Amino acid sequence: MAQELIYTSSERGVRSGTSGFCTVAYTRGMMPQTMQILEAMSTYRMPLGMTEWQTAPVVWSHLRWQSI
Repeated sequence: MAQELIYTSSERGVRSGTSGFCTVAYTRGMMPQTMQILEAMSTYRMPLGMTEWQTAPVVWSHLRWQSI
């Protein structure tokens, strides 16, 4: 079964107390371990030499991960 997690910059995430880059939506019933793995895969890495978040490039990604 396909599941989806949306991780982006937001004033408020789906979990209490989260903001900034965080999960804003996910498939109902997703296991917490799966959420942790997907969040770790979704982190933003500032390009070398960049010091200003305001000028950092936008990154779009679509990842496929299959659990065993």
